[in-house]
Amino acid sequence: MDTLVDSLKQLKQLRELTLILPEIFRDEHLIAIFTSLLLLEELYVSGLEINDIVLESLAGIQNLRSVTLSGISKFTTDGLLEYISRLGPGNSGIRIHVDMADPETILGESDQILIKDCLAKKTGGSLEYMVFRGRHDCSVCLGSTDNP
Repeated sequence: MDTLVDSLKQLKQLRELTLILPEIFRDEHLIAIFTSLLLLEELYVSGLEINDIVLESLAGIQNLRSVTLSGISKFTTDGLLEYISRLGPGNSGIRIHVDMADPETILGESDQILIKDCLAKKTGGSLEYMVFRGRHDCSVCLGSTDNP
């Protein structure tokens, strides 16, 4: 794992990064990668649990304009607001997609609105926030008379 992280950290000119990772990656792996790739403009991360601590390292990427966090995320309102407060002019118009928010730590609607408003005011950016719904077995629906 350390070899992979060290290899990714060497790609200092990288502008786009897609990480579809096994769940064996931890926060410290992502932090090490993000603090080394300061020229990123687009980032997609999938396959693991992501917490507020990772947002701190993302705040240092000053040209980041598109972030998709598609792992099970456990972000807090305070963590997202702190991240937004640290964004700079190079993050203008940033699009943040949280695709799989943990249902146990989901942000309420008023918190989502607050975060979206702060992001729009600070950068002109947007937030899409979706709750992880789990896997759906359509064969169950097919036998039910309640679901057409």
